[in-house]
Amino acid sequence: MRHVRDGVLRRLVDEPFAVTDHDIDHLDHCGRCQARRVEVLADAGTARGLLVRPQAVPDVETAWHQVNQPGRAPSRRVPGRVRSRRLVTSTGVAVASGLLAAGVAAAATLTVVFSPTHVAPLPLSNAGLQGLSSVLGAAATAPRSGTWSYGTFRWSDRPKPVTTASAPAAESVAGMSIALPASLPPGVSRVTTYVAVPASRVTVAFDAKAGPPLAGSTLTLSLGPALLAEYGGTNEVTATSGQIPALVVGDMQRPTATSTGATTAELEAFALSRRGFPQALAQEVRLLGNLEHVLPVPVPPGLTQTSTSVDGSPAVYLSLANGTAGGVVWEHDHVVQVVGGLVGQQEVMDVARQLG
Repeated sequence: MRHVRDGVLRRLVDEPFAVTDHDIDHLDHCGRCQARRVEVLADAGTARGLLVRPQAVPDVETAWHQVNQPGRAPSRRVPGRVRSRRLVTSTGVAVASGLLAAGVAAAATLTVVFSPTHVAPLPLSNAGLQGLSSVLGAAATAPRSGTWSYGTFRWSDRPKPVTTASAPAAESVAGMSIALPASLPPGVSRVTTYVAVPASRVTVAFDAKAGPPLAGSTLTLSLGPALLAEYGGTNEVTATSGQIPALVVGDMQRPTATSTGATTAELEAFALSRRGFPQALAQEVRLLGNLEHVLPVPVPPGLTQTSTSVDGSPAVYLSLANGTAGGVVWEHDHVVQVVGGLVGQQEVMDVARQLG
């Protein structure tokens, strides 16, 4: 079986539209290639981190004298004859500096437009909830690639939840481990099911119909991976959709987005001004402030929300009016964490503090 080459895995980072569907299909079903892709992503992140740091312009003359004649101040007079070793060194540094400068210029065109550091509640009206449900439903059923009103889109990886009773199997699918509480609330027994979602990414390219300043920009949204543990117990109830877990504990790598042109504010203004976007919801989104650093937590009608904290991290607690069920969401060390179930607020917060 032919595996995806490292160069193609790296191209998924830089040019996702240039990768063939055959390679993407193979990657979706090959654990070996998925593991190699994690390494490629880590290497790309390290390289990007090096490139975006400010770089000093090297003073080759000074450096050469400091290495070969320590303690002596360099002469600013250029000698008539230059040793070949010095010429080779200077040329090599100049070439490397030129390549570095080109890399910095290329990296500067890629802007992080969404990298949340904390959560905040986003109250939803019935219309807002319907609108959000429609957007999520459309995203879940959309093809891997295609066109939309303002350009094209393509999923490099589609989110495919996998349900299993095995913790190692779930961690293998998600490519991450999950923190679980050492002690559980009364009535909660053990983990019965794990739900794993591998990392996924969608790239949207805006064409001229998007208008300035989005036209020509590319937006890439990275989601997951995520891992969820569902606990059984005496508090389980039966609903029309099946059994509701007594407790749920979940971790997800924080979502991020990068843009090759448009800023966070420009993308937000574009999205909120689209026809059919509920104005009440748009106003609530604007009240969140700079969306680059905020992860909205939807609060559907019928739920109450309280701002709290988990080990110093801002958190949002949601609950039914009668207090029989609730959950808390917070972010810690680049991971979005959630605890919830058919237990009271005190029990939810006790579990959350074990994980924070």
